[in-house]
Amino acid sequence: MVRAKLSGSHTKKARKFHNSMRAIECTGDTDLLLNNLDISLQNGEKENECISIQEKYTNLLQQLKSETKKVNMISKTEISLKSKQLLQERKELIQQRKNNNNSQKMSEISKEISKQLRKERKEKRLTILKKHIQKSGGIRKARKELNHKKDWILNMKDKDKRKTCKRSEILGIATDYYKKLYQSRKVQHVIKEYNSVNKEKIEPILKEETIKSIESQN
Repeated sequence: MVRAKLSGSHTKKARKFHNSMRAIECTGDTDLLLNNLDISLQNGEKENECISIQEKYTNLLQQLKSETKKVNMISKTEISLKSKQLLQERKELIQQRKNNNNSQKMSEISKEISKQLRKERKEKRLTILKKHIQKSGGIRKARKELNHKKDWILNMKDKDKRKTCKRSEILGIATDYYKKLYQSRKVQHVIKEYNSVNKEKIEPILKEETIKSIESQN
């Protein structure tokens, strides 16, 4: 008889990140938010007269969320009021006659504008990082939001409507498309119509030029 002892261990699961900050934080201009809320609440006063307190609270919460989102979206694209004033001041100096005093003032204002814009970019970066860390506990989405560079074409459909993400296949699809485009009769027809109306003639695109243009993109 063989004696044995069974033992087991509980499989640990990753604990889900608990976000205690459920409210939407205003990352934009608070004065603009208060003004928009005031207008929104005034417009909805008549509608809220015949409803319960719970419904009033729900409506107020929805208005707060919607207006905060709008102000946050505006703050992503617009610069601050101080920067706008500095830019306007520099514009007025440019429109005036140039003299030594104006040149010196313009130089000082330009330096101040650069300093202010750098400060705003830094503040926006920190705000975005803070928002995503509080929301999800990570910075992957924050990096994606802060990334302003333009990417290549992510995917493309071929002639059979199949989507591909491979770079070599995308280049092949684009090459075939432009080959067919330049070999088609429609292009020659358009050139003839243009030549009949305009005095300057357009020479047809040569095959060598097309190949050279495609190869230069690789």
